Amino acid sequence: MFLVKLVDCLYAIEDNYDFPTSMLLYWGGAWEAEKDKFFMGNRVLHTAGNIPKPIQTGYEMLAHLGEVRIDVSGPRIGRRYGVVATKSSNEEVQLIVYNYNETDDDLTLSDDVEIEISGLATGNYSIEEYSLDRENNNTYREWQKQGSPLTSKEADLKSLQNAADLSVTKSSRVKTEDGEIGLKMNLPRHSMKLIKIEIN
Repeated sequence: MFLVKLVDCLYAIEDNYDFPTSMLLYWGGAWEAEKDKFFMGNRVLHTAGNIPKPIQTGYEMLAHLGEVRIDVSGPRIGRRYGVVATKSSNEEVQLIVYNYNETDDDLTLSDDVEIEISGLATGNYSIEEYSLDRENNNTYREWQKQGSPLTSKEADLKSLQNAADLSVTKSSRVKTEDGEIGLKMNLPRHSMKLIKIEIN
């Protein structure tokens, strides 16, 4: 979630100060996968068994965004909630919605979020959601559920790999007559959703 909030803030700098962001790098050199030890707290994308960490899933979610950014209005950038919105050449709309504050200490809390999307063509749309939270698409939580094994030899690697494969957590269909779609969701703290909206 920190990663996407950082990208959102970088986009705000780009928009307000004409300072383009063309690349985002992630550096590290602790080699958890080579040491075959899980989640040692090192700055790497993969851990033991070559299992992707949640930050890798965050990068995958960002990779699903479209080529053209869409204007977003609402809470000031850098606060708890944020939305990064884009569209593709085929008019598919993609959003990443996050709920993250650096000082959070009670991660059992969640917040209701409402998003209004306008300017769409009239018609039927399919909506897919991909959640990254404590229950979905999260290898760290799956590792904890397994009792936090130390090495890949002690772990159920298949279950960890399944948790690493970004999968749809909710899908629905809506019809709009006025080009507007409203989304309501309950978003746990330190979580985010990738939402894809495509006309049928």
